[in-house]
Amino acid sequence: MTATEDPVAFPSASAPPHSLEAEEALLGAILLAPSLLKSVCETLRPEDFYRECHRSVFAAMLQLADMRAAVDVVSVVDLLCHNGADPPSVGWAAKVDGLSASCPAAAHAPQYAAIVKRNARSRHLLLVMYEAQAAIRAGEPESAAALMRAV
Repeated sequence: MTATEDPVAFPSASAPPHSLEAEEALLGAILLAPSLLKSVCETLRPEDFYRECHRSVFAAMLQLADMRAAVDVVSVVDLLCHNGADPPSVGWAAKVDGLSASCPAAAHAPQYAAIVKRNARSRHLLLVMYEAQAAIRAGEPESAAALMRAV
């Protein structure tokens, strides 16, 4: 994972907490069993996904569900291309189609969602801590304390 794959910049040299496998398995599970989207969308937002393309796919799934349209590979790819999510060279069809194969078992979607959410929460906490450190270094300990209380 390189910085160019994820727009969230972390000051640390190591990658922040994430599980691409859980993200892919969850998205694949939704493609295999679209009825899972309702329960998953109660706890997850597109921003909870680490990889930008996974955020885009999940957002497209939510948009399709809001329109009461089919949530399947063809519809998701069509919406992504129609919304101009990325240039056609990204190969949305292959990426989205591959997600179904990444899912060991659709029934485990709640577990995959919990992993994605846990990692998103950990990344959020890390960002808050980095901001608090920066505030302390800038001589603003009150700002750092307020940031820490907010989480």
